[in-house]
Amino acid sequence: IVGGGNTQTNAHGVRCRYLNHGGIYNVAFTKCRHAVDITGAMWQFRLFDLRIEGSGADACYIGVYTHPPAAGSDTALVVYGVETLNTVSHGFRLEHVSGSKFIACEAGGAGGKGWYIGDPSSAVPVELCAFVRCIADTCTEQGWYVSKGSASKCRNIRWVDMWSGSNAGGFYSSGLVEFSIEGVQIKASSDHGMYVENANRSTIVGGWVMNWDSGNTGTKDAINVVNGDFLHILGVHCYTGYTARRALTLDSGSSKCVILGNALGNGVSDSGSNNIIRYNYGWKTEASGTATFSGDGSTTTFTIAHGLSAAPTSFYVTPTSADAAGSFYLTADATNITITYSIAPPSGTNNLTYNWRGEV
Repeated sequence: IVGGGNTQTNAHGVRCRYLNHGGIYNVAFTKCRHAVDITGAMWQFRLFDLRIEGSGADACYIGVYTHPPAAGSDTALVVYGVETLNTVSHGFRLEHVSGSKFIACEAGGAGGKGWYIGDPSSAVPVELCAFVRCIADTCTEQGWYVSKGSASKCRNIRWVDMWSGSNAGGFYSSGLVEFSIEGVQIKASSDHGMYVENANRSTIVGGWVMNWDSGNTGTKDAINVVNGDFLHILGVHCYTGYTARRALTLDSGSSKCVILGNALGNGVSDSGSNNIIRYNYGWKTEASGTATFSGDGSTTTFTIAHGLSAAPTSFYVTPTSADAAGSFYLTADATNITITYSIAPPSGTNNLTYNWRGEV
């Protein structure tokens, strides 16, 4: 299907409204405003093996565009093997896709976002969707962009084997809740690998996320979480080339997040509350050991380097020799646990021994 030009408002390849079953199969589109334009409630309508391509004047402006139906209705598409290549704007502009399934689809070379999901101005929710082995690659803006604002949120969306490669930003969400990403592969350039805002009761499991630009003046993280609540990030390799930034940042509004078993190449910045950060490579939260000192009869303070990634919130020191068992108190900072005696321990060689432990 060759449209009348990507600048012509109504030069769509196929326009669909209120369809029940049926589908579009094995079609190539070029030079369209929207290759496929869908309005209104659909039910199990199929888009299979579509190729939306072209460059310059022959490109499509947007590949697949879905408009919101009336409140309470579903779009319910089944989409398999659809490629949008070199669109002037977004590859997939999905204002509404509730009840839909996208499998093995790709947005490549988009002049805007690869996948733009949601519409903050619409009261119709976006929910109960699945994206399986879908790709965003070499897009000018974010590979994946999901936004519904704070009043009417996206929810219950699942990604399996998400790929976002060499886009300006990998994944951006605002107002997306109760989502899961199982297997993520993200490489971003000039923006965060993942920016997740106002997310709660959600999970990101397995894979890797990186911002690969380098230098010490960058302002972007591998994963940046704003106002996260009950967000779980498990088993993800995170890295940013910006030496001044972090693999993971949790802002002051983030609470009750669980960060477990990840590889965090540039560490963590956690300004939130009641977050659990444990067993992560690159961010040491637990340490223990033994310490030995020689008393001189006058020194009252002794320091133990704990090697933790931040000041411990819980720590103890237990004397294991008679000369160390005096009256003392403990303090800790980002580097050391300090033992301060009220009376200096006696002189001796290696006569002060301790067991110690600290947790962030």
